[in-house]
Amino acid sequence: MLYEYINEDTGEVIEEDYSMTGSIPAKVKRNGKVYRRKFSTDSVSFHIPEDFATTDNKIDYGSSPSGKKRYY
Repeated sequence: MLYEYINEDTGEVIEEDYSMTGSIPAKVKRNGKVYRRKFSTDSVSFHIPEDFATTDNKIDYGSSPSGKKRYY
């Protein structure tokens, strides 16, 4: 998985690839510069539809093989 690191002095952002199951360092050194882990999501935006939090779920009684109620 790719992780972003930022240099405090220059603001330069780099990406490093580490395994999700292994340890992920808080700081890395590259070309004599020290980069710290960047945790913000300022480059990512999320779009949430207007009807995402609706409370009127529809019930379908016959879609599952067991015949139990299913919400969708």
